[in-house]
Parts: sequence; structure tokens; C-alpha cells
Amino acid sequence: MYLDFANELLLTREALQLKQEGLAKRLDVARQTISLYETGKLLPSAEMVVLMAKRLNAPLLEWEWLRANPVGLARLPKIPDLSLSECYLNLYCSTIQTVKMHRDLADICRDNRIEPHEMPVYLTGNVNVKDMVSYGLCFINKKTTFAEVAN
Repeated sequence: MYLDFANELLLTREALQLKQEGLAKRLDVARQTISLYETGKLLPSAEMVVLMAKRLNAPLLEWEWLRANPVGLARLPKIPDLSLSECYLNLYCSTIQTVKMHRDLADICRDNRIEPHEMPVYLTGNVNVKDMVSYGLCFINKKTTFAEVAN
């Protein structure tokens, strides 16, 4: 069952005030196909998801499809399972480190060369940016979950 994707598709369709027939017409598929997607019994092809995302202006459908698909899931960044406050603290600390790293990298760029003694700063900068993106995604994910619970 692909319930997260199914839920997102259903919510998107309802937000656009479309019936299953209307969505099926937009996507050139049978209404029963939409029903299978929305009940989580069938996961659409990658091409169909791209078409859905474009025609419904719903890029989150692509994200949920990736999460539901084993091949796609392997390509998504790993998001640590942290509380909202842990995510915020990690994101904040990573941001502070990145700002400091930005200054160090600016020093490296002044002469447009990476000297041997500057290599650790350069490599740490790359790792730090990846961490910041990971914690940012985690923070966004937890914030969304919190908002859903709050509503």
C-alpha cells in the first residue's frame, strides 16, 4: 500500500475541487485508475507522476512518490529521526559553522587556488553544507508534521 502518496493525491484533488472523473480526464486515464491511486492499491509510473505534478501544480506528489518507491527512496537524502527542537538546534549550529566556513572559503578564493594548508577547510566546508541541507530537510519535515498535528 502506498498510503502517503495516495493521501497526497487525494488532498491535492480535493483542494482543486476536482472529482475523480475530472482528474482522470486531465490525466487521460480511467476514473478507476485514479481510485486505485487514491486508495494506495496502485503506484503510478514515474512519467504519470511528473504529469500529475505539472498538471496539478503539486510538486509534493513527486516527493511522496519517491518515498513510496524503493528505487526513489534510495535516492532521497537520509533524514535523521530527531525532535523539532533537536532539528532546530542542529540547523542553527550548522548554519553558524557554515557562516564561519564561508569566511574561510572566501579567503581561499581570494587567490583562486586551494593551498595545501587550506584543503581541510575546503573539505570541511563541503561536509558542513551537506549537513545543513540534511538538518534543514529534517526541520521542514518535522515542522510539516507539527503543523498537521496542530490543525
